Amino acid sequence: MAEAANAKRTIWITTAILAGITTFEFVIAGLVSSEGSLGIAKVVTFLVLTLVKAYYIIANFMHLGDEIKRLIQAIILPFIFIVWLIIAMMKEGDSYGDKSLKSQKQQIEQLQETAPTQGKGHEEAPKH
Repeated sequence: MAEAANAKRTIWITTAILAGITTFEFVIAGLVSSEGSLGIAKVVTFLVLTLVKAYYIIANFMHLGDEIKRLIQAIILPFIFIVWLIIAMMKEGDSYGDKSLKSQKQQIEQLQETAPTQGKGHEEAPKH
């Protein structure tokens, strides 16, 4: 009976923590600007809070809080790697378009510089 009461208490505490973190995320989303360095700090804050919530869910609701650390790492580390992979691909994909546009612009400028100029240096023949 004491174990059931303790389990219920743990679930309610975890739910309250998750609700508090989610409320804090909503407040940040509504009040903090998404431009400049504040936007980057906002995204980093959301990522950290999401990882904290994921830990609480895994530890308490999936009952892995009492398991060995290797098992927890086997679940968390691939998740962190996948998040890193998605961020890296978004960053690379975003910079690819910039590089190709710059390259094309440079090629056009080089062609314009080397192309013979028409009408300059040639005098028109006098009309008779």
